[in-house]
Amino acid sequence: MTQFNQLHQEVRKILLTEWDPIALRNVPQAQDEYDQYATRIAQMVISRRSIVELSEYLLHLETSVLGLEANRERARAVAEKLWSMGRSGEP
Repeated sequence: MTQFNQLHQEVRKILLTEWDPIALRNVPQAQDEYDQYATRIAQMVISRRSIVELSEYLLHLETSVLGLEANRERARAVAEKLWSMGRSGEP
């Protein structure tokens, strides 16, 4: 598995288990619902986007794409976790 594929899988898992704005984590038929966002987010992590940029993207997905109210606290917490993934292995 390539480094990007591994990161993509980790991002996918975080979106489903920690971000999950439409509460799908326990719906087996919907486990791929956020996959369409995982690629872009993995690219953002690799590009070393800031926590603010990651958080703003998650908020954009929540509000503009999914039509939900913004949950800034959740978006920030998930963005911090995603950001730290891009720093693992650094000196």
